[in-house]
Amino acid sequence: MRIPRARLLIVAAVVAMIVTAGAVAVFRLPLPQVTESAEPEAEAVPDSEASPDPLVMDVRPAKVVQGSEITVSAECRQGMATVVSQALSYSISLGESGRLATGTIELDSSVPPGVYEVRAKCAVDGRTGRATFEVVPPKGGIPPARGLSAVTRVTVTTLSRGAVQEEFRARSEEPESDINVRIAVTHEWRLRADDPDVTLLRTGAALTEPTDFVAERLGEVDPFSDGAYYPIEFDMPVLRSDPDSGQVVVTATGVGYSESGWEGDRIFRLTFWPPTPDGEVSRPATHDVTVTAPGLTLTGVTGVTPTALDRESLRFDGTRIARAVFGDGPSSSGYLAAAYLAGDLLGDVITDPDRPDLYASSLPWPVDAATGLLSFLALLIVAWTFARSLGAAWWRRWDNRFLMIWAVVLYAVLLQIWDLSLESVLFLSLLLLGCLPALVLTMAARRIGPPPWPGSTFTLLSIAAGLAGAVLTGSGLLLVTPVPWWVAVVLAVAAGATALRRLRPYAPAVAAVSLGAGVLLTARAAQGGLAPGYVALAMLAGLEVVVLVFGGLSVATGRWSTRTLLWSAAALIPLLGVSLTGVRSTFSPDRTTSEQLPSLLEWYVSSVLLLHFALLVVMLVLRLRRLGQVPAAVFLGEAYATMTLALFLSQVTPGFASDLTIVIMWGAVLWLLSGSSSRRAKNEPDITPEQHRSLVRALVGRRFARLALTDLLRQGRSRIATGEMSLAVFEKQRRTLLRASDDVTGPIDSDLALATAAGRTPWEAAVIAFGTGLVLSVPFTTARAIQTNSGEELLSVLATAAIAPLMCAIFGFFYPRVRGDQPLSKSLFLLLAAVVVTLPTHLYSLVITLTADPAAFSTPLPTPVEVVIGALLSMGNLAVVCLGLGLFWEWRLLRLADEPWGRVRSVRSARAVAAPLTAVVIAAGTAVTTALVNNAIAPLPTISETAQPTRQP
Repeated sequence: MRIPRARLLIVAAVVAMIVTAGAVAVFRLPLPQVTESAEPEAEAVPDSEASPDPLVMDVRPAKVVQGSEITVSAECRQGMATVVSQALSYSISLGESGRLATGTIELDSSVPPGVYEVRAKCAVDGRTGRATFEVVPPKGGIPPARGLSAVTRVTVTTLSRGAVQEEFRARSEEPESDINVRIAVTHEWRLRADDPDVTLLRTGAALTEPTDFVAERLGEVDPFSDGAYYPIEFDMPVLRSDPDSGQVVVTATGVGYSESGWEGDRIFRLTFWPPTPDGEVSRPATHDVTVTAPGLTLTGVTGVTPTALDRESLRFDGTRIARAVFGDGPSSSGYLAAAYLAGDLLGDVITDPDRPDLYASSLPWPVDAATGLLSFLALLIVAWTFARSLGAAWWRRWDNRFLMIWAVVLYAVLLQIWDLSLESVLFLSLLLLGCLPALVLTMAARRIGPPPWPGSTFTLLSIAAGLAGAVLTGSGLLLVTPVPWWVAVVLAVAAGATALRRLRPYAPAVAAVSLGAGVLLTARAAQGGLAPGYVALAMLAGLEVVVLVFGGLSVATGRWSTRTLLWSAAALIPLLGVSLTGVRSTFSPDRTTSEQLPSLLEWYVSSVLLLHFALLVVMLVLRLRRLGQVPAAVFLGEAYATMTLALFLSQVTPGFASDLTIVIMWGAVLWLLSGSSSRRAKNEPDITPEQHRSLVRALVGRRFARLALTDLLRQGRSRIATGEMSLAVFEKQRRTLLRASDDVTGPIDSDLALATAAGRTPWEAAVIAFGTGLVLSVPFTTARAIQTNSGEELLSVLATAAIAPLMCAIFGFFYPRVRGDQPLSKSLFLLLAAVVVTLPTHLYSLVITLTADPAAFSTPLPTPVEVVIGALLSMGNLAVVCLGLGLFWEWRLLRLADEPWGRVRSVRSARAVAAPLTAVVIAAGTAVTTALVNNAIAPLPTISETAQPTRQP
């Protein structure tokens, strides 16, 4: 039906009026209030030594009261910088705001009045700068101290491993392996007999939390550790009356443990934080702090002027922030001490010009060029395998090419190929991610027709857009207007109601109203410097992924399924719950400030991309399942590439070893599935279950005939000589057995009966082989996982352990193509390929152990013997998995033919039981060695400068 042009103009005019009225109404709402300080800017102090083009910084306000906030800005490209200061206990990451890197820093109330320096370093170009601000007393001054005097003695002792274990054994605890320093603190402070704190101590006020009680009155001794750390815990303070002065002497003792480098390269860093000025507690009027470190040398002290110092001790006034460093080695102590004394705990801003860059290549240019070529080759193999896994038919469809163009553009935006700001990158990423559901649903409708519910693709997109608009409307109402947020629920219900048959024509209008209101409210909130919180973004991400799952899985399965939509929505709830745990402590659930928005959007984009990746893996697996339902899939290039790509995904950590492993994986799989077995399987007909049964029976008969023929030839001469058998009978039996042993009737040679798929689909065989490999590798993987100390190590262990089950899945899917004529011979070829695949990792570990500097690692390096033992254990596990799979496969093929396994592997033959006994012996040896060797198979330690994350408040 042709709609008159006049009616279209009237409708367009009405829509324009509604949009204009809505925009005017929304933008007349008051802006949300975002408090900002209006203090004058601090004068920037350029760091002329760091760069010829110093970084321009400013701090607002220039003067702040104790416990207030300051805003630091730096002119950095892409708005990324790190800030440190002596007044801070951790480094601060600045976010992008326009062309500046800005961030708000909350000062602790214990920071005493004085002038403090702030240093910043840009993340992109490495420029550094500095600025100052002043902390001033509050109005009315600092409350006077009620206490009299205090003396604090800190003793730092380097202990042996046995001494540490002995001290912890008394506490019924087991210390970390790298603990080597004991920090003992003793406080003695004097109070008047009528002081309120004396009454509190006598009545047991410090019984529950003695450490907090002491820190509030005397300050905190804060040692810095590279690794394991047990904080200083105080016992119950002890009171003693001084008869001469009539005062009360309070003594509190505490002990803590930490790690401080290795022998010959010790560095102990300590910060003393004075107590917060509070008139309700008895702070001492004078406080004398003494730090003693026997066997170590005082490297430096900042924040105070020492009242006394020598080689191993230091004394200073405890009313100021003081940082001190002790060490015994010149290699890294100078660099780390300089950074720590300036407030840069992790060396994020202050770097050593003589210290080599960890990311810069120090290899000769031929080796460096070969490494780059290897990385390019690995990337090319992965890209080609992924493109081939999609199939030629997939690439011939134009809509799929549009999807690939979308992926390339998104990848280029995220890699920042163009010189764009962080805000532009995030905006383009969000725009591209928002367009993806519409593109996927349109492709699905062109492929398999319109969805049966709600009747058309346009209606389904309208419902999704209406729900997204309801989420934006609800978050916008919370930000800019006192209108109850549940108004958005009405829009959500209206959008969902349009799925009903009678209301479907109204779906586009409801979507336009809901989405328009949400966009206008969000834009109004953005004018006030606010944006939706992480809850709204998580709901939008969940809605997008549900639509993608519905469309993508419908294409993968070849039909629309409402059950798929419901299951995807149910499975997404725990995934979003897990992803939200990382942002709950950093962002607000209902609103986000302009400074926090880039970080929150980065989390949103990364979470959505991770869900997209998981969805792509699921779709490829479902597509492989669909392809693997026919025997011809054994020779399909799409199936081969998909299985190989799954093997590549186990290399989650980029690096030289991973690149080399990917290249070797590609070559090993290609070698494993080529040769005479592959050529023979391609020319042979497909075997049905009935044919498999007859072939196995023929195989069993031929084997018995050959055994009987062997016995006849071995005993025939003696039996003829004794007259037990005539020559004619002997010749007749020989010919009969010879014909039986050479019988080749059937579709293929019966000797190859155990080299076929047994009439089962490749997908079924792949699932069974993967499960078998997974079960056989569980003990070894569990032993390795127990020995890990972090989530990163656990992920590396699981990725390495996944290689064996994935190789088993390739073995099962392409079983007729695998080299060899029998299950055990095929499993031996699989073992050889698996060993070659895992060998680069062990060789790389051995090279690192032999050539690397131990001081560059956060944990002690294993010895070469331990690395070799770890490699042998890993190969023993592969032998157990592969030999066990071969024996299981032999049993499975005989069971499918309704024949007992003893027909081909009898315990009465030493040759028949050799393989099972070998597998059992290797499994037992691997288990015993793994139990005896504690850390031999642990992953390599990480470089300390890159492994330590920026500490957050």
